[in-house]
Amino acid sequence: MAAIAPVEDETSQDDYIGYLTAVKYSYEFQLARFRSIGRRYTSVGVLLAGIVLAGLGLSLFDSVFANVQKVSGWQYSALRFVDIVITGGLLGGGSAGLSTMTEKIAEWRSKV
Repeated sequence: MAAIAPVEDETSQDDYIGYLTAVKYSYEFQLARFRSIGRRYTSVGVLLAGIVLAGLGLSLFDSVFANVQKVSGWQYSALRFVDIVITGGLLGGGSAGLSTMTEKIAEWRSKV
């Protein structure tokens, strides 16, 4: 096995250090890109899960709808749709507590 000779030329050393620096920054850029994509998919997944839970009956405005007497037909459907979207958005990270929870899940996923 042949030994690798030390680099005598200073320009070669500078080129090598420049190459290593470029590789380091390229790695950091790709890592940040993949983390950003992961956070986006996590946020969308949690939002969809919140919308599914709201569609299955979890409602913020259920007591309001119980007291409304004259709403029927398409108006009730529109109000129910708005309720599902608002409830799903809040469950999906719209409030500070749920947003913090989704960030912790994203951090845990990035470590795994």
